Amino acid sequence: MKASPKNPGKNASPARGGKPSLVYGIFGPDSYQREDFIKRLKKEILPENDSLNFESYPAGTGLSEILNAARTLPFGADRKLVLARDLEKLPAAEIPALEKYLANPSASTVLVLEGTKAPAGKLAALLTQAGELIKAESLKENQVPDWLLDRAREAGRSLSREAALAIADRVGTDLALAFQELEKVMIYTEARIIPAEAVWKTLSSGASGTIWSLFNEIGARNLPGALKTLNRLFAGGDHPIMILGQLAGRIRKLLLTRLLLDQGIAEAQIGKRLKINHPYALQCFCREARAYTQAEIRQGLRDLSELDLKLKRTGLSPYLLLEMYLVRFIPGKSARGPKPPVRN
Repeated sequence: MKASPKNPGKNASPARGGKPSLVYGIFGPDSYQREDFIKRLKKEILPENDSLNFESYPAGTGLSEILNAARTLPFGADRKLVLARDLEKLPAAEIPALEKYLANPSASTVLVLEGTKAPAGKLAALLTQAGELIKAESLKENQVPDWLLDRAREAGRSLSREAALAIADRVGTDLALAFQELEKVMIYTEARIIPAEAVWKTLSSGASGTIWSLFNEIGARNLPGALKTLNRLFAGGDHPIMILGQLAGRIRKLLLTRLLLDQGIAEAQIGKRLKINHPYALQCFCREARAYTQAEIRQGLRDLSELDLKLKRTGLSPYLLLEMYLVRFIPGKSARGPKPPVRN
């Protein structure tokens, strides 16, 4: 087994200068690091916009289809990339066929096996012999500032240590959110070297976009988190009509995603239809859509229409109206009781 980074997000060159292993196994609980590693690997070993030599297979795809793709020669290129997701869901009966492939992998294909749980036993040993086994483990809190400094440097910016600590203090060990907040700071701060003051100013203002945090809490069906985020939005001066409009757009998109998922459409095709380009963002969005039924999302949209009228035509508290909407929508049908009374 070649030496591999414990946290792939720190590795600027997963393919080691364009000389990739024939097989990569990337496993662990941190989905952002898994997706980031795959994105970097794809960028390094394939020409830009080369979609012909990249094939991604979701869980449930027959192993024979995946291995046939891996054994097929690339089209007009030296190599191709084949990605098999959620390896832990591979039926036990198909493992011997994968072991046979790993013993003699195709020289013109880079096969990436991805999942949350690393294999064990003979399969793990063969994977290690054939290529590289990467751990996508969550960073510790004291590692996040260095990770942010690396990401800023890759973007051609400099982040002061204090600024990195400020972002890390806000997001904890959630790397997806950390990168999102870093991007906001870089967008709204013109200085090449970003000080801590710029971080606090950006993240405490409307420009910080904490509406995305609200979306995340809704997607996770986390009512306490959603109510806390709503309070931050109001404290930051976000207008209730703006919040309502952004919520409506998000929930309409959730409904479209849920409809496509229920039709059996692959996530990659959903991303193309809805123009969600980043794999991690697409994965998160589909996960959020699966957290709700079609009926729940449709009811949520109807309730938003009713809320819009109340916001515009009554003198009721906008915060309480939005709060009651979240209390009704997030817990789900089984947790819903009577509508709470409206208070001025």
